[in-house]
Amino acid sequence: MENFIDYSGHVQKPPYEVVSVNKKPYIFLDLRTKTESIPDGLLKYEVADDGSSGRFCRIKKGIMVNFWGTIIGKEQLPMEDGEYFPKMDEKYDLERDAYEESVFGSEDFDSLMEAYDQEHFPEDEDGAGVGCVDSVRDYLDRYDELKEMCEE
Repeated sequence: MENFIDYSGHVQKPPYEVVSVNKKPYIFLDLRTKTESIPDGLLKYEVADDGSSGRFCRIKKGIMVNFWGTIIGKEQLPMEDGEYFPKMDEKYDLERDAYEESVFGSEDFDSLMEAYDQEHFPEDEDGAGVGCVDSVRDYLDRYDELKEMCEE
């Protein structure tokens, strides 16, 4: 199966974004994906964001609160009590909070914050994008190349 399907029947077609988690590449989908649509040999996890910055803050087999998306990959994540807590850059958090305070209430607050995040997002943080793939086969064929990009 080449397309991923969510629980309402919506099909997410390629290209698929690839993100780095624990220095390994995972396909990221912004929907709850049916387990039956995951090809054999790949693992599915759900991602929660922190509710404001659009960053991975928690990964587990099923997310109920602050669901942000699904990641699919070859590697099992090192889970602690059924969850994986992504690497987050505390310096980035402090600087982002200070910037947010300085522009809060601004008419173009949302676009300023989005621009800030795109400009300053730590490249080595879990959830950082490393590229796109055209299919699951493309992901599998390019896995070693994508993994090297995650490890840089």
